[in-house]
Parts: sequence; C-alpha cells; structure tokens
Amino acid sequence: NSGDLRSGNGGSFVNSPTPTFTDNSTGSPSHITNTGIGGAFTFTNQGSYVKTGATETKIEIPFTNSGTLLVNAGNLHFASTFTQSSGNILLSSGATAQFDTDLNLTAGSFTGSGTISGNVTNGNASGAIATISPGAILGQLAIQGNLTRLNTSQLLFDLGGTSQGGNYEVLRGSGSAAIGGTLTINLVNNFSTTIV
Repeated sequence: NSGDLRSGNGGSFVNSPTPTFTDNSTGSPSHITNTGIGGAFTFTNQGSYVKTGATETKIEIPFTNSGTLLVNAGNLHFASTFTQSSGNILLSSGATAQFDTDLNLTAGSFTGSGTISGNVTNGNASGAIATISPGAILGQLAIQGNLTRLNTSQLLFDLGGTSQGGNYEVLRGSGSAAIGGTLTINLVNNFSTTIV
C-alpha cells in the first residue's frame, strides 16, 4: 500500500482529538504534499497519528502536533516546518523521525528508542516544560545532529541496573550538545544506588 495525500490553495487537514490517522504505507514512499496543486496546505494533528508502514512518509507541508504522534516503523520525514504546541511524540526502536528544518520541542514530550534525524532544541522562553525521555522502557534514543537544551527543558532517564540500554536508558548524539534545564532520574526494577 502506498499513495499521496494532496491538497492546496489554502487547504488544511485537521485530525481532531478523537480519531486515529493510520499511516500504513508499505510500498513506495508516500507523500503529504501540495505538489501539483500549489498554494498553502497544512496538517494539524490533535488526535493520534500512527505510522505503522515500514517505508518513508514524506510530509512536505507545515505540520502542527498537539496530540499523539506514534512512529512504530519506517521513516516519518518532515520536510517542511514541524511545531509541537503540546502532546507527545513516541518513537519505536528501529523507526526514524526526520526533521529537515530541525525539531524545536517547545512543549509536551518526546519518548522512544529510535532515531531523530536533525538538530534538536528542547525547551522554550515561555516557561512551559518540554521533556525528552530516551527509551519507552530502558532503551536508547539516538540524535543524528546537535542537541540544545534550554532552561525549561527536562531530560528524563529510567535507571534499573548497570547494563547500558538494557538496565538504563541512553541518549546518543552525533553532534554537539549544549546542556541546560533539569535532569530527572527514575529508579526502576527495584534498583537502588547512591547519586552524588
């Protein structure tokens, strides 16, 4: 299964708070685009957007998320702007979320064990808390790019032992890191330790 979702000329697609938009493309890469039509086209997710297909879905228009964005497989590729005003992004192991214009996580949370492709800024100037938490359950989250954490950012780790990626969560980056904000550690699996 594959295909494109197209509109333009001021069109908008709004996934309201209750429905689930399921993206299960398994054939050729799919596109959400205004190509061939022209004019503005936007996608707003207030409910659940779930990507299950193993191929790429390329979103070529501005995307706003205030609901749940779940990437279970493949590559969800944001070629235009991405805005998260609240809500959650969940990334499964082996899946990729690609942000060509960078990910500015100003609110809500990003949790998972896959790969973020693009530079990431965590936090904002308004005081709202934005959280990054590697691993849904004791996993590893990779950032292919730079990480900037502002004072309103929160980095949340689960610690359940001494085995990397199996008993404690890992955040890996390929670029530079500017660290601010809060570090929160949750002890799990009845693990106890002394942090000095």
